[in-house]
Amino acid sequence: MKEVKINSVTFKAGDNNLQFWEKVNSNTWEIDTFRIFDRFADSETVYFDIGAWIGPTVMYAAQRARRAFAFEPDPVAFGILKENLNLNGDSAWAGRITLYNKAVSAADGYINIGSKSGGGDSLSSSLFADDGTSWKVESVSVPAIISENKLEASRMLFKIDIEGGEYELIPALNETFSKHDSVLFLSFHPGNLFAALKGKNNSFLNRLSCWRKVIMTHCRITGALPYKHRYLQSGRTLTRLSMLYYTFRLRSFSIVASNEKW
Repeated sequence: MKEVKINSVTFKAGDNNLQFWEKVNSNTWEIDTFRIFDRFADSETVYFDIGAWIGPTVMYAAQRARRAFAFEPDPVAFGILKENLNLNGDSAWAGRITLYNKAVSAADGYINIGSKSGGGDSLSSSLFADDGTSWKVESVSVPAIISENKLEASRMLFKIDIEGGEYELIPALNETFSKHDSVLFLSFHPGNLFAALKGKNNSFLNRLSCWRKVIMTHCRITGALPYKHRYLQSGRTLTRLSMLYYTFRLRSFSIVASNEKW
């Protein structure tokens, strides 16, 4: 068992992924992510962790939020997530977390996800459904979770990091975002989208066409978000130039969208 400390927050983690937890303890893993939780999560916030992996973000944010809902469809990662949460069962904040071994999609049902490894590595995605390791998983919609738990009047923070599944999910959630007092912390994965569009056709013209589609997709999705302000994960304002920089280089990047200034 590992004692993990991030800023003033502590929790326990199992013996899986010890090298990762050492990185977290040394403050070299996604420092800006925890700054975002410190800024936008408080005792009135309901936190949605969509793509919770093995729990670093939900076990941190739940200690600041009123309630937390964590979704992880990868069965390998979910098993570790559940084990890690059980290790903290004597903590009051652990009782605020509801776990779902489900994907989040536009509607309740089932979707296929895949992994380029054997699973559990935080890289599973609906874009990889045809890869060697894949699963058919139950899916649930965010409006259904909000309704079932009577959260309509709550302030919400959505963290979405689903390795490319965001390109289909986010447009379906825009109505939900606009209806509620919410903040969105979203990770984009242009490299995964590019690979899915390109397939096995490596010709120059096809690659150029796919680059164009990836750039247009990012412009369309960010432009349609129903928020007044958009920031990079670092806190700097998201500009068209900065978005094009990450997208053209096919580098993953995260943004924060909010109706209040950071």
